[in-house]
Amino acid sequence: MVEAGAYRQVLDAGATAAWFLNANSQGREYVRTYVPDGTRGGTLVQVARVVVGAGAKSVIRYSNGDTLDLRSGNLLWERGRAKRNDTALAHQSKALRLERGL
Repeated sequence: MVEAGAYRQVLDAGATAAWFLNANSQGREYVRTYVPDGTRGGTLVQVARVVVGAGAKSVIRYSNGDTLDLRSGNLLWERGRAKRNDTALAHQSKALRLERGL
């Protein structure tokens, strides 16, 4: 579940509309997508992190425990140990595509 504005925000940030379920090494499932980065496959990002604009050193928590519920009321971000900045990756991808005229 995602609100229309959040969906548009993810696309506007540079991520693709092809979202899918992906499990991490601990068996938790997350909604992910790719951001084109000039390579064949692109870079994998977690949609919830892009929705809330989470950067490095932050983690996403799901207030109802459902990682498929991407509504703003369910997504909480807090300081944490994440090393990736999925939001920045998405914006860099968009800038790269605009630069190339794609």
